[in-house]
Amino acid sequence: MRQMLLVMLLGVLLSGCISMQESTSIREEAVKKGLTVVRALPRNLPDGVSPVPGTQYVLVKADSGVATALSFAVPIPFVTDMAVAAANKREAGQYASHYSVLDPYTIAVERLQGSSLLSPRGDALHLMPVVYVLEGSDGIYRFTQVFRVEGDGWTGRYMYHLPTTYTAAQITNPQPEELENLRKELVVGADILRGLMERDARGELKPNGTKVDIGSYYLVASKALGMVPASAYHYPGNDLVEDTGDHVIVRARGDKNASGNVGGLVFGVHYFLKSQLHTYKVSDAKK
Repeated sequence: MRQMLLVMLLGVLLSGCISMQESTSIREEAVKKGLTVVRALPRNLPDGVSPVPGTQYVLVKADSGVATALSFAVPIPFVTDMAVAAANKREAGQYASHYSVLDPYTIAVERLQGSSLLSPRGDALHLMPVVYVLEGSDGIYRFTQVFRVEGDGWTGRYMYHLPTTYTAAQITNPQPEELENLRKELVVGADILRGLMERDARGELKPNGTKVDIGSYYLVASKALGMVPASAYHYPGNDLVEDTGDHVIVRARGDKNASGNVGGLVFGVHYFLKSQLHTYKVSDAKK
């Protein structure tokens, strides 16, 4: 009962700032213009995240969701926001030397060679390779690799959730074998994301008619308000594209501007291993 009340309270606090967007297939005119890979981060990153300086990595701290909720309660919310942002920025800066050698941009360029979607046109859509590093309240870190595409008034996000998780010690002082494993998983992820984009351009990522509720620690991994567990978060009414028994492809609606730890990573096309979902069921939500 207590957990249910806390979830309801959080919903009331956040309801005023939620702006849900539908994830739609890439437009035909955009396909004709093609894509060009750019070394940049999106202008509108989810709230409460900290880019790792000089890299395509973005840190999502476990306290970002708490800071968002608190901003509704304190008289001068920007004081809390500034303090949290400063601390997160300092921590993100510590990771730059380790992860700059594993460049998502370089990996994307290499794995996209020969793709029919690439174009030298000046008005081609921009593809930005980004990796979110999501910290959980349990001290576990999870990586999500994203190909974000922008242009022609359209935004698409294609996301691959890396299988290996890491402790705080492994993140701050990764060993050579751990960095090599991360590199291999980013290569696999780039191939999967390329496949998703090319299938979308061919019209092959259509919903199969089933709506599903999903929940994952790769989407929300920290306690909201310091009390509501991450496992309480699930997102209903998403379009199921594919279920192989081992993995699922889901096109999810979401708020791209929400805090990184309170749903900011939901919007877009996701490739999940079934083991990465703590909630997965046919939804009662209507279209």
